Amino acid sequence: MEWYWIVAIIAAFVGALVGFYFLQKKGIVSSVEMDGIVTLINGVYALIESLGLVVKNDVTKTFTIIVDLLRKAVYAAENLYYNNEITKEERKEKCLEIFDELMKANEIELTPAIASLLDSLIAAICEEMGHKGEGEE
Repeated sequence: MEWYWIVAIIAAFVGALVGFYFLQKKGIVSSVEMDGIVTLINGVYALIESLGLVVKNDVTKTFTIIVDLLRKAVYAAENLYYNNEITKEERKEKCLEIFDELMKANEIELTPAIASLLDSLIAAICEEMGHKGEGEE
């Protein structure tokens, strides 16, 4: 669901709340009916909190995409090494070049927080491929 629909729904409920408040002030809506309205609004509040969790999940999805792109870059650099197109020492540099291009192609901007994790993520992906740590060839 697009963000503007969420804002429109929230604005509609706030408008209804204000409308019911004035109706109660004028004596048109009783306090029993207002209790039902308050219960409804509490339900809407719970719905809004749930939508907030969905937005947080988008961040998780983006991180998953970034890790997937990095995995592809590591495998691509490894493939270039196996085909003798780059040296063993050039693999990491080439991996980061490929990763940068993949990020640009997907229109994702790398945050400093994720950039600081790249070395650890590359090492984990290499370990997943069966590589040993540095000096353990």
